[in-house]
Amino acid sequence: MATVVLMAVLLVGVAAAANPTVKVPGLGSLLGAYVNDSKAVGADMGVAAFLGIPYAKAPVGDLRWRPPQANGPWKESPRDARTWGNTCFQLQIPGMPPVGNMSEDCLFLNVYTPSGALGAKKKLPVMLWIHGGAYTMGASNEYNGEGLVRVSESSLVVVTINYRLNVFGFLGSEALRSRSPDGSVGNYGIQDQRMAIAWVRKHITDFGGDAAQITIFGESAGGSSVINHLTQRASFGLYSKAIVQSGTYQGAIPLESAEDSYADVLRKVGCRDLQCLLGVANENLLNVSSSAPVFEPLLRMSAKGLLSWGPVIDGVSLMDLPLRLIAHGSYNKEVPVMLGSCRDEMAMMMVMPMVQGMLPSDLDELREGVYLGDVLGLQPTQVPEVKALYDPSNYSYPKNLNGFSQNWWTLMRIITDQVPSLGHCGARFLAESLTAGGSPAVFVYLFAHAEDAAPPPGTWHNNSMVGHGADVEYTMALTDESMSASELRLAHEVAGYWASFAMTGSPNIQGRAHWPKYGPSDALMALQTAEEGGFQVVREYRRAACDYWAAHGQWLTPEPLLQPTAQAATLLV
Repeated sequence: MATVVLMAVLLVGVAAAANPTVKVPGLGSLLGAYVNDSKAVGADMGVAAFLGIPYAKAPVGDLRWRPPQANGPWKESPRDARTWGNTCFQLQIPGMPPVGNMSEDCLFLNVYTPSGALGAKKKLPVMLWIHGGAYTMGASNEYNGEGLVRVSESSLVVVTINYRLNVFGFLGSEALRSRSPDGSVGNYGIQDQRMAIAWVRKHITDFGGDAAQITIFGESAGGSSVINHLTQRASFGLYSKAIVQSGTYQGAIPLESAEDSYADVLRKVGCRDLQCLLGVANENLLNVSSSAPVFEPLLRMSAKGLLSWGPVIDGVSLMDLPLRLIAHGSYNKEVPVMLGSCRDEMAMMMVMPMVQGMLPSDLDELREGVYLGDVLGLQPTQVPEVKALYDPSNYSYPKNLNGFSQNWWTLMRIITDQVPSLGHCGARFLAESLTAGGSPAVFVYLFAHAEDAAPPPGTWHNNSMVGHGADVEYTMALTDESMSASELRLAHEVAGYWASFAMTGSPNIQGRAHWPKYGPSDALMALQTAEEGGFQVVREYRRAACDYWAAHGQWLTPEPLLQPTAQAATLLV
């Protein structure tokens, strides 16, 4: 991830201007700060940031494992909105910087808006970012929306949000049904996101935003969340466009699996019932619910189709696996969708220190075969078929493998391509489903830029790999001093496509490479620096591999969709 802008910088006013203020009818006033940028020219290029805005009551005490409740007026007005709010509870990954002050009281959002938009009659399109992190980690504080505002030439408002994670956001059980008015369970994190979107729709005009033009976009679990909003009926009508970045895995959990996790949590904390569980300290809950390394389930999801935590198929909020709902045409067909992936998605997980013992850089053919059979679940007859499909004579690899064996690269690409999974074949499956279902426009991309600088060994960035999350710096214009001049240009151009989609429903910008809609020719836009070929339309990308995985895909069989519960059926009338 790019370096997060320091709060000290946020508190420096552009041209020594006074702090910006916003009055939000019914809630109170906010005192924000101008984001300083030495490259900004004139006050009209200033970006005003309003941070740590509570959109829901703290989900603590009896509000734990309940749908979010509106926060209501702020206790103090004007409210100081110059610092971020708490981040949601999550385990810290060794070697990674802390995400901030963690608390169950974490339902905050941040608004970045052009200073000239405050009080202006013309309202600007809005982009609302949903962060990733396997539904177990991450925070809005890690993503500064200033870059996108500037790339849009002050024509966008950007919002970032927090939502409940892991056991706090996605615990599911029949024992929890009575805690929700509609009987839903296990989708509290998605419901948080929905309330945040609804809050923005109701109040963003006071920040200069257009409530009728809200684009939701996210990466990884954030992209999966966007797919959930495309398939959870309660979210329909709250947004006008959607962008899915590396989120096309089956990020949902059957209720029976959620029940197993619920029973496991009860056992580990020494509780017999929900009442006891409600009184368990948040640190204890987090520790017992996150015993497995966070990236292990990501590696295994190609075989299992599931994560440890995520939205629950409860028969009320979520009726079935989201990708299967879309494949059956049961989704929001009124909005254009942009989606895509990074070229080497699973490289990020496979080079993590916790995984390298199982999948070392010198992976040999024997261990590769064991993983293909025992972990990915390929049948003995499939293994030679797949290995032939991914042989370098049939499948393209970089010239420089950066010290990783060909077996390692082959396995990484196989895991990346499986359907459903994070990579292009998963994106292609979703694009085809959306196109067949009647979505007004579908645009597909492949982020294929390998970073110019070769980082230290053992890190997931590698100058021949374009791993999971490599696109975020560019799609959000999170630029920093480590980027080369060509990478800075790439970030400006890629973020420009994203901004254009939010403003017009099409990523295309006059004078730049034309990005066609997805169609029968399987066309996508490859995003890379000019040195690597620049922005270009690619057709039939990984066609043979994707066709194979689509034919052998798990969870994608044309089975009838699950029927809603009796309670849900009355709500859907």
